[in-house]
Amino acid sequence: MDIESALLKEHSKVQCNRIVKFKGNSKNRFKNLIRIFLSFSLNILEKLSGTYPEILPEIKSIIDACWNFESASFRSRARKILNRVTVL
Repeated sequence: MDIESALLKEHSKVQCNRIVKFKGNSKNRFKNLIRIFLSFSLNILEKLSGTYPEILPEIKSIIDACWNFESASFRSRARKILNRVTVL
């Protein structure tokens, strides 16, 4: 199962249960799920910052705290957000 595609496909309790069942006790699948969640969270927070610019310092703090532990895709997205923050 591609967890990211599954999350985008349908938002329901049934889909949630499918993902939980797929994840099972696998540490790698759990790690992947959290990575995807953090990536989506950054996108959502960035979109919210357009309406609520006062949250930008908090977003920067989150990025700084996660930087050393996250994937290249997280860092790429975070870099774009940080560039936007420093421009403001």
